[in-house]
Amino acid sequence: MPYSNEYASYQPLKRIVESDKVKDLLKEARCLVRGDVQQSISIHDAEEFTGVLPSAIVAIDGSIAEVDVATGYPGAKVGYTSVASVILDLAAIDRLDTMRPADPVLFRKTEKASSDEAALPGCNVVLQNHASPMESFRGSLYKLFKDSLVDEDEGITILDTYNKLLSLRPQSDISCPCGEDCGLRATVSENITTCPCNKQKVVYPTDALRIHERFNADSGSNQEAYSYVMKVWEQLILVNLLQCLEKRNWLNKMSDIAIFMDGPLAVFGPPAWLSAAMSRELRRINDIFKKESGHDLLIVGIEKTGQFITHMTDLDKKSDGTSLFKPGQYFIPTDNYIKRNIQFSDSKKTYGEATYFGRKFMYKTRTGALIIPCLATFSDEQADLTHDDISKYPTAFKMFKLIDKLVTSRYENALTPLVSAHANAAIPLHLGRKVLSQLSSTLMRKD
Repeated sequence: MPYSNEYASYQPLKRIVESDKVKDLLKEARCLVRGDVQQSISIHDAEEFTGVLPSAIVAIDGSIAEVDVATGYPGAKVGYTSVASVILDLAAIDRLDTMRPADPVLFRKTEKASSDEAALPGCNVVLQNHASPMESFRGSLYKLFKDSLVDEDEGITILDTYNKLLSLRPQSDISCPCGEDCGLRATVSENITTCPCNKQKVVYPTDALRIHERFNADSGSNQEAYSYVMKVWEQLILVNLLQCLEKRNWLNKMSDIAIFMDGPLAVFGPPAWLSAAMSRELRRINDIFKKESGHDLLIVGIEKTGQFITHMTDLDKKSDGTSLFKPGQYFIPTDNYIKRNIQFSDSKKTYGEATYFGRKFMYKTRTGALIIPCLATFSDEQADLTHDDISKYPTAFKMFKLIDKLVTSRYENALTPLVSAHANAAIPLHLGRKVLSQLSSTLMRKD
């Protein structure tokens, strides 16, 4: 780490550039030849979807911010998380399109947004009735899920949804959370229990996520832990929404609704076990819906950044300056293709086997935007990445048609519903952190 006002000279850089060790390493690295890949893939024209499109879109996105707080202890931090859901009335938008220029007031009424916020303790922040920052974080995460409701009338909390998914896991145990490295394992259930050692510390159902294992209690940032909380919260809202509709016998209404999530349909890191549980629950709900409607739910994750969108962007550029993908064309990467060209691996396990509950596509919209949609899978056949058979995904062409309709020119490769959801969830980078820091300092001074 540099010292304050210290400026590096060019001498270390010159040594690195001229180093034989560095040169040898770079010479050994494998390089992908774009032209070879472009000639080997099968790109297809998307069939024109002529059926009825959903009349409403539900979009879910979240945001996190970490701020310094004044507790008297150096380096104290608090994390703020916000998750927003936006309902976009496509039927109303279509009506306004026939009345151009549309009234901005009427256009804003086509969106209905709701959001939920939470604060989580970070480094050097200890809550009342807790013995450490780690213990405070674990307790706060449990309380967040316990208090979070999507549908207040039905009263199904995020914790209820989480516990249902936890019950689908054969057994869940974690390292004893006593903080003393006693070496024992604690079993996690749907109820609050205590750890097996003589400390008798509380064990929360949410401890099975093991997010607390990425928590920095002594110093440094907890952005990683907060990010896991946000992504899990987003995914649980998706399942919770469907469970609420099922309880009301309203699943048939999903014929008129599509759900778009920010990011891939996957759970990474310590909570990755949640992916398999979510897949089972979504398949169960989809089976009920399919018996009534005759088709699958339409749930899509959209990746704005990452290896796949970078690869597609590079792949689309041909050496003669033209584009590989024509507007309205798609490509379905298989497991073999992904491991050879996107995320190099020699593993016998299928790519994303333990983390994904959706299948990735590459699609170039009619307006030329490059989109990586991840379509929810509801059968082993759909989850099988050894094939690229579009017929296994009966909602794929409906998805492409919706993406064409929803793509926006405001941001590169972005969809309107997710832009709206992000706008309602996003915490401004500079001003937002300043306001939250002031809020924390003010409230913490009150006894």
